[in-house]
Amino acid sequence: MLSRRLCLAAIVVLSGWASSVSATLLPAVVVNEQEWLQPLDFVSLSWNTISTVCDPESGACNGTLGGHDVSGWTWAGLNAVFAMTSAFTGAPPGDIAAGLNSAWAPLFLESFAANDVDPGRSMVNGFVRERQVLSDGTVFYGLVYVADAHRPPFVDSVAAIPTISTTGQQNIGAWLYRETANAVPAPPSLALFALSLALLRLNFRIK
Repeated sequence: MLSRRLCLAAIVVLSGWASSVSATLLPAVVVNEQEWLQPLDFVSLSWNTISTVCDPESGACNGTLGGHDVSGWTWAGLNAVFAMTSAFTGAPPGDIAAGLNSAWAPLFLESFAANDVDPGRSMVNGFVRERQVLSDGTVFYGLVYVADAHRPPFVDSVAAIPTISTTGQQNIGAWLYRETANAVPAPPSLALFALSLALLRLNFRIK
C-alpha cells in the first residue's frame, strides 16, 4: 500500500511539473516546414540581451532567453521573417501595405499573439538579428512588425524598421524558429506520462 501511495504521489508531482513545462511557451506556429515561436514569449528583452544567447551572425541559439530554453532554435534574420510572412500575404517577401480588411492580416494575428495592441491596430513586433553601425557610432537594430489595422489611418502591413533603443520594451519580442525536422517529437508532458505509467507497472509487479 505504501509503495502504491508513493507511486501515485510521484505521478501527481510529475504531472504538475509537466503542466508547468508545457505552459512555459505559447503554441508555436508551423509555416513552410519551419516552427516559429511566439514573439510575445520574448518581450522586454533588448537586442543586446538576445545576442548574448543567439549568435547574430549564424542565428544559432544556446541557452535561456526570457526564462525559456531556446537551445537548438535560430534567431531569424530579415529574409527568413519576410519569407514566413509571405506565406500569409501571398505577396513576394518584403514590406507590404495592403490597406484595410485584408484576408491575411487577421489570419496572421490568429496564429501569432499580438504583443502591441491599441484602438487602431494589433501588432506582432520582433527583433531580427541584423543591425547596422553608423560612422558616428549610432547603432540601428532590426525589427519586423506585422499589423492588423482596425481603422484609418492604419493599414494592414508588414514592415522592417530600425530602432536605436538599447533597452527591452514590453511590445517588442524576437523572431525565433527551427526546422520542423529538428523539432522534439514528443513534449516533456508525454514523456513524463509514460514514466508515470512505468512506475505504476513496477508497483503492480512488486505487489
